[in-house]
Amino acid sequence: MGSMTIGFGKPGDASASVNDAHNYVNKEQVEVTTLDNEILTFAKNDRVAVIKIDVEGHEARVLKGLASALQDQQVECLIWERHKAWRKQLKLPSLKNEIDLVSRSGYFVYYASKDEVLRVDGDYWHERLEPRYVKLDVFAVRGNSTLNQYFDRKLLPSCRQNLY
Repeated sequence: MGSMTIGFGKPGDASASVNDAHNYVNKEQVEVTTLDNEILTFAKNDRVAVIKIDVEGHEARVLKGLASALQDQQVECLIWERHKAWRKQLKLPSLKNEIDLVSRSGYFVYYASKDEVLRVDGDYWHERLEPRYVKLDVFAVRGNSTLNQYFDRKLLPSCRQNLY
């Protein structure tokens, strides 16, 4: 599919970055692909239970490379991170763009923090949610899944109360 440069620390140092690879002494060119290609290759017609995306601010690009699998509802649950600082540092558009991309494929999208879970797709979104957390996990579940039915019964009443 392509390649990119990743910078990384010395052995034993867990740091790595594509954002500022030029600041690292150690650099390596790595092959990249999309999750759609990986799912097509390895899962074929099976569903994927969970995908966790943690790519330091590049989640929107990964989500775009997962669009076919999402459209086919091949993923049960999708989790990605969002840091408040990334929006400014990387000049990212609103998180709503990522939420809309996922929800258009029939997924319900939630914020999860240590204190609450809020549904944030469609009419549940409000612009005040964008800067609400320094770091949060966003997760999406297939609309007709057992997991989503559980959330609908157990979580949504409190989500609606806490939204505004």
